Amino acid sequence: MLQLYGEKVEVDYIDTTNRDLNSFPLISRVVQMGYIFPIIAINGQPRMAGGLDVNQIKRLLNETQEQ
Repeated sequence: MLQLYGEKVEVDYIDTTNRDLNSFPLISRVVQMGYIFPIIAINGQPRMAGGLDVNQIKRLLNETQEQ
């Protein structure tokens, strides 16, 4: 992602295995709604859950840049 988007994109990986999920309110709400990990958020909005599809993530990032 860094090669394609440079510093426009920040990727944070949060391992919630040994952490209180309530420390991450957005992730906690998404999980309570029944979605499963991994959860992908773009600009603070949950956009994908349950898998990693790099092409889908690129499409969502491109859509975000166009807005």
